[in-house]
Amino acid sequence: MLNQRSYRGILYLGILFMSGILLVGSLPLLAQQDPDSLTAVALESITTTDSDVPVTPPEPPQEITNPIVPTTAQSSVVINLDDFRSDSRFSGIDGSGVAVVVLDTGIDLDDPFFGPDNDMDGVADRIVYHEDFADDDDDASDFNGHGSNVTSIVGSSDNTHTGMAPGVNLIHLKVFTNAGSGNFGMTEDALQWVIANAETYNIVSVNMSLGDSVNHTSSQQLYGVSDEINALRNTLGVMVVSASGNDFFGFSSAQGVSYPSADPNSMSIGAVFDANIGSVSYASGASASSTAADRLTPFSQRHQTLTTVFAPGAAIVGAGPGSSLTTQHGTSQATPHIAGIIALMQELALQELGRLLTPAEIDSLLVTTGAVINDGDDENDNVTNTNLNFRRVDVLAIGEAILDMVVETVPPVVTHVDSNEDTGDSSLDDGELTTVSIDELTVTFNEAMNDPSGNGDADDITNPANYLLVESGSNGVLDTAVCGATSGDDTAVTINSVSYDDTDDESTLALNDSNPLSDGHYRFFVCYTVEDEAGNQLDGNGNSTAGTDFSLDFAVDHTAPEIATVGIDGDLDATSGLVVEPIQELILTFSEDVSDPSGDSDSNDVTNPALYGLIGAGPNGVVDTAVCDTLQSDDLAISVDSISYDDTSYTATVAVNGGTVLDDANYRFELCGGTSLTDTAGNFLNNGESNFSFNFEVQTPESFEIFLPLVIR
Repeated sequence: MLNQRSYRGILYLGILFMSGILLVGSLPLLAQQDPDSLTAVALESITTTDSDVPVTPPEPPQEITNPIVPTTAQSSVVINLDDFRSDSRFSGIDGSGVAVVVLDTGIDLDDPFFGPDNDMDGVADRIVYHEDFADDDDDASDFNGHGSNVTSIVGSSDNTHTGMAPGVNLIHLKVFTNAGSGNFGMTEDALQWVIANAETYNIVSVNMSLGDSVNHTSSQQLYGVSDEINALRNTLGVMVVSASGNDFFGFSSAQGVSYPSADPNSMSIGAVFDANIGSVSYASGASASSTAADRLTPFSQRHQTLTTVFAPGAAIVGAGPGSSLTTQHGTSQATPHIAGIIALMQELALQELGRLLTPAEIDSLLVTTGAVINDGDDENDNVTNTNLNFRRVDVLAIGEAILDMVVETVPPVVTHVDSNEDTGDSSLDDGELTTVSIDELTVTFNEAMNDPSGNGDADDITNPANYLLVESGSNGVLDTAVCGATSGDDTAVTINSVSYDDTDDESTLALNDSNPLSDGHYRFFVCYTVEDEAGNQLDGNGNSTAGTDFSLDFAVDHTAPEIATVGIDGDLDATSGLVVEPIQELILTFSEDVSDPSGDSDSNDVTNPALYGLIGAGPNGVVDTAVCDTLQSDDLAISVDSISYDDTSYTATVAVNGGTVLDDANYRFELCGGTSLTDTAGNFLNNGESNFSFNFEVQTPESFEIFLPLVIR
């Protein structure tokens, strides 16, 4: 028979050569590597120390008075596992598909707690592998009871004494001899087996309810196993879960934990009572005069920074040797609660997230969702309490937190765009002609967008490169169809900066060096490259498919119309105040196209005669009436008969005085449109600040006196 170390060397080579058949999805997404290579990387990172430092036989702190026989059903209630199991959101989550490794005294191989033995090989079917690293044989049978109890807490499928993950695959690596001795060299061998086989068996956690009987007050890397623990966590994503130790009373209530619990890459698990079990005393000298759920056990070692989380550890009924039951107290019993819960977490993550959780995520979820317990608020024991707050695991809260991590796959959309000056309805619509002075645009999204620091990432909502604003050129057509370079004779408008408000999900763009956009036609793009916080690219066209630009066409006309010239009859250049020809009409030339709806009666219609006035001076020869006011003094109203408008030349021809030429006199012509007449964009004449008036005098040639020079011959 091959010795243990030779066998493992051959096995490691076999794992490397058999890597092509490893199960897909078995590996946490810790690195973008071929999954097979991670096993090789992990194995290459470790050395074999073969330490003979003894590991403390994992005997629990034996209860010596008032024995109570509780079940794990009590611990399930305390940690909200019962609520988790009854919640339809977590239906069927029982650890199936992943495996937990237990390093301990062995396991009762044919105990029905670990599933039926359908193949009749003497090993329960959910025990997918077992090995004895202490006695160098392939029989991991338990002659102590501790290992069976611990393993059943992880994954018993018994209806009464149900483990944390009753569907999980179980691997038991025996690291204590039948006589109860063990050392860290045996533990190291077992951990190396886990490294070599983690991917093959989909191992998610390793339970080590064992220790060195020391009270460490800071992180330690000892006995040659720290490199294996590091490789498991940081290369393969396998969580190592270790008991904090049972010697708080023995160390005079000094804070600290045992090793490997003190290893920076191992979780450190403390123990609380899961129910009121009366008073209890332990062989170590620790005792509690009264007990209740969530009170720290007096034996549990603890430390303000080294302790990860607490779990029920007294008193826990589980499997024992020879299909018997055992009731045990200890951080050894608290630890497998966490190892099994990690299996639930990873199965749920695979189902909901499509991946395994990273070690950092598991750490965070266990701690941040845990119930706060205080060491000293209600404990009634013979140790000196620390008065520190710790966390006790809460399975339902963990499950809900994982659901909250589900990545939203619906892509973001732009809900609306507005300018810094209100466009009238707080939205700049596609095809809108606006009269406001725009030097800023605000884009509102339907959800929070990705906004990393620096503003330069390709998917950053504040990166100006993710936007484009173009103005049509001389051809009057917007040629640019997508984000990127401009097309045709379109010109790009400068986007100076972009700021993002994550409260309102708005990005605000400063444009054109703070100068208002000139009158013209524009097309605005938000490029599809921007992403929401979940990494989904923009759905610009609203068809529920990511990866399309958003675009918006609009026109700007914020220049007010003005009267450019006043003409007399057909003479458009006769703009002086003296008219020396018969007048029957006046011709106004506007600076731009003005409003001319059909019907000629709208208040803003350039052809509405009500907007015009012609006033003649009376006998006093002076026009006394103020502009667009009622007649004053002896002034005379001259009829305005009709107006025709040419939208090509922007000229309005005003027929006056019933077709009769005006008498010689002083006149004032008025266009009372300062608050009514608009251009086609809606801008008022003269910005609505004034009406138009033109004073002139008529002196027709017939009225001139002709003086001929006297010629003396």
